[in-house]
Amino acid sequence: SRACRAGRRERRARQQDSAIRRADQYGALRERHGHDGGVIDVSSRTVTPDYFATLGIRLLAGRDFTEQDDADAPPVGIVDERVARTIWPGESALGKHFRGGRDDSPATVIGVVAHVRTVGVDVDSRPQVYWSYRQWTQNRTVLAVRSELGPDALFAPVIRAVRSVDPEQAVYD
Repeated sequence: SRACRAGRRERRARQQDSAIRRADQYGALRERHGHDGGVIDVSSRTVTPDYFATLGIRLLAGRDFTEQDDADAPPVGIVDERVARTIWPGESALGKHFRGGRDDSPATVIGVVAHVRTVGVDVDSRPQVYWSYRQWTQNRTVLAVRSELGPDALFAPVIRAVRSVDPEQAVYD
């Protein structure tokens, strides 16, 4: 009947809109999708604007974070292509809502990026969700630097630059 179909569509929309929820304190997220109720682990990273360009990660749809994506702005996130295909198969992920941030409030997908291997070239990492550093602060920082110089020539100047801002900051490779 028409009422049953409308009820199923409403349940599916609710499941998709609350597709990802926080699972543990280390940033692993769990995703439940409407078709089979399966659960997948998702890596979570807090990044700055231009992170994707710096690391050569392709932006496939939407936009990157900006400095305006801060604590006063609505929560936003960027998902990788595997998250997008799993949760919203055959649809655009842009504008969709999911949960998983610090306070589990809904966030809006503003971008989709290519999936990358973060553990090693021989290990396929979990699907990834990215958060703006202005909306989801962390007590640790990883600095990514892109340069024509080799790592040995770059390490000392980067340490000096970090210590010029905070002399007590621990720096290691």
